[in-house]
Amino acid sequence: MRVAAIVADLLERAGVRHVFGVPGESYLPLLDEVAARPGLRFVTTRHESGAGFMADGYAKASGGIGVAMVSRGPGLLNLAIALHQAHQDASPVVAIAGQVGTPKRGRHAFQELAMARSLGPVVKWAVEVTRPERAAEAVAQALVVARLGRPGPVLVALPEDVLEADGGETVPALPAADPPVPHPERLEQALDWIERAERPVVVAGRGVLMAGASQALARFAEAFALPVYSAWRRMDVLPNDHPCYAGTLAFANDPEVVRPLEQADVVVGIGTQWNEVTSLGYRVPRERLVTVDVDPVSMAQAATRLPARECLALVADAGLFLRAALARGPRREVSGRHALVQACHARYERFSRPPESTGGPLTPTAVVAALRRLLPSEAAIVSDAGNFATWYQRYYRFRQPGTHFAPVSGAMGYGLPAAIGVALADGATGRWGPEGRPVVALAGDGGFLMTASELATAVRLALPVRALVFDNALYGTVYAHHRRRTDEPARLSVHGLLNPDFAALARAFGAYAETVERVDAVEPALRRALAAEGPAVLHVRVDPARLHALEG
Repeated sequence: MRVAAIVADLLERAGVRHVFGVPGESYLPLLDEVAARPGLRFVTTRHESGAGFMADGYAKASGGIGVAMVSRGPGLLNLAIALHQAHQDASPVVAIAGQVGTPKRGRHAFQELAMARSLGPVVKWAVEVTRPERAAEAVAQALVVARLGRPGPVLVALPEDVLEADGGETVPALPAADPPVPHPERLEQALDWIERAERPVVVAGRGVLMAGASQALARFAEAFALPVYSAWRRMDVLPNDHPCYAGTLAFANDPEVVRPLEQADVVVGIGTQWNEVTSLGYRVPRERLVTVDVDPVSMAQAATRLPARECLALVADAGLFLRAALARGPRREVSGRHALVQACHARYERFSRPPESTGGPLTPTAVVAALRRLLPSEAAIVSDAGNFATWYQRYYRFRQPGTHFAPVSGAMGYGLPAAIGVALADGATGRWGPEGRPVVALAGDGGFLMTASELATAVRLALPVRALVFDNALYGTVYAHHRRRTDEPARLSVHGLLNPDFAALARAFGAYAETVERVDAVEPALRRALAAEGPAVLHVRVDPARLHALEG
């Protein structure tokens, strides 16, 4: 078998159904092999970053592997921002890059790049294959490493001549690894800390979602009387209307909502990466920390970067930890903490209740309130990065796991292409169609225009993706930071944007679109967009004076 055929076979064995990329001459043999297999579909994108974001959304929504294929040099560098996002977000994305032929390497060949050396720091593992007989081994290893332990992106570079060469007759097996179980003694010590605590809280992250353990988390919180915060960008880890839900950790934190976390005597991080946002700027936890994760490196980083007085680490799958804790059950009276749980949820309820619209300029609050009223609980919200996101983080309520997709890395341009990946994953499992769940992309004007060309992809595939573009003609986040530093009007020239008519732009691609400028027009326009055939775009002109959701 030639190497290109072996690679395509391995993708099928790994359960891959969609592959995203910009076609390139450096991997044409692999394109041919993918196209020849009914079980594989190559999705042609308009930019490599769009392909990477689609693969990220697809991986999260499907629970499998997202694959992006790109060409040498500039193609791979265009993909780099999506690989960085996948690395920060623990997304199993496999990047397969065509490379210049081996006889040309090191000779300043056209678009030559030392791929593994250049992108190695951005990915979980990277390899450049130079011998055809090693190609199958490298690709098989990449497919395993992407999902093993803490998932992440991997890179395999395959030269043109290697893809054409004979790779042998054997396609390697893809071994499955059992997730780690909690050590019994450490589990007992963790539960002892939790039961003896007066002010314990839980911070739950992506590990819970990957383990499919949201229901177990709810039962754990109920049994041990624990308020639960969702980590940065993990708002769907527990239904937000659950009485133990205490709120999310984001840039739009209300001091009253996060105070119980700041004052906790035990913080239990379950499947949580203690990044800057989740740790409130590395200020919490302050007393005892129990951290549960499949990745010992992440736990070591948490123990050393956080101010916790004591740290107990359990290398364990989040679901297995929660089930073991429930099987053991509480052995001390914890009912005295019910008042804490109720108070935490009550604060979140007050903070997340949108005010009644009183007219005046259109604000993101009114748009998010309409989304809350109209969208079913299974709707997928796919967010871009940007200042607009603080509004849905404050006011939208997620009621089912697996319904929130957003870039932990803060990569702008994520929303629309990632929503395409989510929609394709849903389509593969029968979750969209006339009766399927809505997939709604939220983006600011700056982020949307970075990957707006992927509207062509959505229209060509007739995908039911609905995009809401919050247009305030600003790079709002940076402008807000600048405004806190100076009142000089000239600063606006740095951040002010000349935007197109986004509705006209979307219609030019063939999508349904309209512009919304009044509060009373939001809900009718949203209903029409949700009912439209294929993609739809709402151009929402919002008040540029409102820069943050903490302003209401």
